[in-house]
Amino acid sequence: MKKLLQGIVLTCTFTTAPVMAQTVNYACQYIVTAGLNWENGRWVVSEFHNRDPFILTAINEKLVPPEITSEQQLSHPLAFAECREPTAEVTGLSDDHPVKSRVQFCDSGGSVLAFSFGNLTGTASELLGGAAARENNYKDSVFVSPFVCEKIR
Repeated sequence: MKKLLQGIVLTCTFTTAPVMAQTVNYACQYIVTAGLNWENGRWVVSEFHNRDPFILTAINEKLVPPEITSEQQLSHPLAFAECREPTAEVTGLSDDHPVKSRVQFCDSGGSVLAFSFGNLTGTASELLGGAAARENNYKDSVFVSPFVCEKIR
């Protein structure tokens, strides 16, 4: 009877114990930032200053936007973003055959971030300026910023 009770307790412990969420952080740095500025009624190709390095956090292999608790965090590429489920996307070719990598897309009001978990690379972009009315004197810049990351824990 005692062994039966121990077995039940152990079984209950293993079946009711919560699975620990796995958190991984990635330190990321922009390589270059380029895009378009609206000048004198036309789009002009421009190079921009890179924004500051940033940290991406994944919980259970999915990116999660940061909790915004300070003004500094507003510049994070995932500020206020909504992330889709990661999917297998073609990220290259090998011997003329497509190579797929697990990629996740997150977007927020014209900002889009794509991140490859397999390659630890991605791109952040700001696209909303392109949707401004044709006759506007001012349009927000449109730009893309490829980045690379390293796993830090």
